[in-house]
Amino acid sequence: MSGFSYANLEESFHKLRLDISAAELAGIAEQEHYDERQLEAIGHVFEYLREKKAETTIQTILRLSRLPLKDLKTFENFDFSLIKGRDVDKLRTLPSLSAIYSH
Repeated sequence: MSGFSYANLEESFHKLRLDISAAELAGIAEQEHYDERQLEAIGHVFEYLREKKAETTIQTILRLSRLPLKDLKTFENFDFSLIKGRDVDKLRTLPSLSAIYSH
């Protein structure tokens, strides 16, 4: 983290849903005589926690979505010859996305 910003810290507090404001931290920093290096370290820790929470949230949502995360099916590796039924032709033209482009 280059430099320290109370605005970034305030954003981290908000994202982490912490009941503290940057003004409160500024008061503590003044009372305890924190120098710039210590404030940068505090900012770095909260930035790390914010990023960690965001990544954890994404991983949880993906896990709960029940989307296949291994052996993903794409148009390139999907076997359209296995499709049977009434609308086979429409499904086989799916990779061209013509239905989407034709509105």
